[in-house]
Amino acid sequence: MKNLIIIGAGGYGREVSEFAKGARGYGEEFVVKGFIDDTEDPLGRFSGYPPVVGRIADYMPRPDDAFVCAIGDIVGRKKCTEMIEERGGEFISLISIYATYRRGVSVGKGCVIQHFCNVSCDCTVEDHVHMQGGDIIGR
Repeated sequence: MKNLIIIGAGGYGREVSEFAKGARGYGEEFVVKGFIDDTEDPLGRFSGYPPVVGRIADYMPRPDDAFVCAIGDIVGRKKCTEMIEERGGEFISLISIYATYRRGVSVGKGCVIQHFCNVSCDCTVEDHVHMQGGDIIGR
């Protein structure tokens, strides 16, 4: 079983941490371990979330870690995912149990596919793509 580390503990990171608990594979393939974030006191006044376990800039992935990046800005997401990948970090995709994907679909690593998304036959979702609730991809 992998320990999921969420990159970014801001609003979207907190949303992803809650979403992960209802994603396919939760409790069997992975559990949420915590966040990594480079800001000072990233959870601030928020309580009940997993802990911040380190900084993005210097976190060294462990063999049982898996990652997903919850930084909405795509330039920032790319930078952070590359930093973790360069250190050997493995990314997994979080897919809602309420998402639909058809025959021939390929989903890359580090994706977040939220509730009620629909990925039609033979589509490819590239690495680190985030689909918000209700998004549709077709050919």
